[in-house]
Amino acid sequence: MGKTVKIKINILGEEWTIDDSVPINTADGQTDKSTRSIHLCANAYKDAPDKLQDLQKYKKTVTRHEVIHATLH
Repeated sequence: MGKTVKIKINILGEEWTIDDSVPINTADGQTDKSTRSIHLCANAYKDAPDKLQDLQKYKKTVTRHEVIHATLH
């Protein structure tokens, strides 16, 4: 996935942080509404034998998915 990224975004007038350095074992991403943060798995599919060919595209898909969760909750 490359280097660690922490960015701030505005979702419906509230500032959220996206962090891709969190080791998550149960999902490729998660939304924490209590801290207004989105965590992307730091090692999603990195070493899997059936790993995805385009990890950057998948990372964007997971980010979009988590932003939708942040919008709806």
